[in-house]
Amino acid sequence: MPVNKEEVEVSNISNFISENGLKSLSLDFQDGAIGEVGVNGVQWTELLTVSLAILNKLNKAFPCRENSITVTKIEEAIMWQESRTKNRIARGVEGVSKL
Repeated sequence: MPVNKEEVEVSNISNFISENGLKSLSLDFQDGAIGEVGVNGVQWTELLTVSLAILNKLNKAFPCRENSITVTKIEEAIMWQESRTKNRIARGVEGVSKL
């Protein structure tokens, strides 16, 4: 299921990691078009969304120009990927790997 950037809570991610004694997370990336194979992993754009939430939290605690620029660039990358998806939907090719 896609990650909604408004719903990402860094504290929930941190709590999940600490409550389960994890030092890392293992991820399976989406393999194939969702429309063809269903959801079977995380999409890289979802990692951008989670990274943005974590960096926003860090930047509030330790603000600096470099963090702010990185936040802006991640937001821009997400925006371009959302634009790509809207374009693919409009063309009727979203969710398929080949026409």
